[in-house]
Amino acid sequence: FFNNQVENAGTIVISRTQKMSEDKLDACVAMLREKNPKAAIITTPWDELKGEQILAAMEHQDQNDIRLHNTQMLLEIIRTRRLVSRADLAKLARMSPTSVTRIVGDLQRLNLVRETNQFSTGVGRRAVMLDIVPQELYTLGIQIDKHYFRICIMDFASTPVVLETIKYDCCRHSVEETVQFCLSHYQRLASARNIDTGKVIGMGVAVVGAVDPENKRSLLSPQLGWHNIPLHDYFYEAFGLPLVVDNDVKASLLGEQHILSISPSSDIALLL
Repeated sequence: FFNNQVENAGTIVISRTQKMSEDKLDACVAMLREKNPKAAIITTPWDELKGEQILAAMEHQDQNDIRLHNTQMLLEIIRTRRLVSRADLAKLARMSPTSVTRIVGDLQRLNLVRETNQFSTGVGRRAVMLDIVPQELYTLGIQIDKHYFRICIMDFASTPVVLETIKYDCCRHSVEETVQFCLSHYQRLASARNIDTGKVIGMGVAVVGAVDPENKRSLLSPQLGWHNIPLHDYFYEAFGLPLVVDNDVKASLLGEQHILSISPSSDIALLL
């Protein structure tokens, strides 16, 4: 419950800071930043804290949230449509052309979006079409089963650039050995494809058996010989990437749902 509150907070006020040493306060802030890197954290002692400070922090956070939401929305439109003009973006997102131009400029400076040599058709001035830069961001997927594990690296356009299945008897190895084996093959495959691992922004781990996605644990996997394994801790320590953990079948269904743009309210079945 505590972790959930911290991870979703927009503003965090630390109480009794007047009784903390500077080192202890810095450590406390660092721990909170691990859970929530975006929240405004107020460390002013209670007797010096004014309501205006809290309101100002919350207002600033609200503005940041709106700016982040708009940026994510425009980037997702460009990513899914691939070729789209700034004017079309403004209509689709229901934003002003000025705001769209400013956000697109930010995305271009980050090298996430580029102008193409293609132009819109129709009456009037032809608009330059925008597209994403597929090789600028990657995500990593790892599926672990009893006798193999599978590695997939996808670019920003959701195109698999690496997909390999490796024979591996998980039951004969510890969790630490399995994670290190996955890491070594990931590094080998990324190097062979000239993929900059610094551009890999996150990973998903899918395992057979019962999984607790919220706490990122393998609850019970008779096939792997695992019971109550904190997968997040093992994989994060090895890979250093934000990660999600889920059951292998559910992860496959979610992937198909995303790629095929299936409505979350629709029924879906996976045939193996």
